[in-house]
Amino acid sequence: MQKLRFKYAHNVGLGTASNIQCCLAEKNIWISIGNLPDPMYPKFDEDWPYTKARLNLAFADVNRGVGAITSEQAREIIEFVRDNADEDTVVMVNCTAGVSRSAGVAAALTKLALRTDKDFFKRYSPNMLVYRTVLETGMEMLEESA
Repeated sequence: MQKLRFKYAHNVGLGTASNIQCCLAEKNIWISIGNLPDPMYPKFDEDWPYTKARLNLAFADVNRGVGAITSEQAREIIEFVRDNADEDTVVMVNCTAGVSRSAGVAAALTKLALRTDKDFFKRYSPNMLVYRTVLETGMEMLEESA
């Protein structure tokens, strides 16, 4: 697998995700994480010029058990970023509150690509299962391709 490349990752909550589009004037991709069993994703104008690609997933904000993120979902996240981002891309990750699941994904992606995740742990409370699953899956995918 080629190294992940993007400008930076940012996490937001469902309430702010639809409104943040007016603030971004950069090329970006979105990873939207919905709740189980009925995921809700932010509404976007289909012709919004700054969104290059979108991935919708659903997993619960839990640290184990039913509804937790799977390694298959983590692989889907990594492949989505790899296939749709470059060094000018902003990776936007949103979940309901923008504090735990989205922060876990954004922190892991940032650790894989930019070698640092400290800001996410200072400002948010990343879901550690989400963080570890995405990070470990990404590291495995990098090792497989070496």
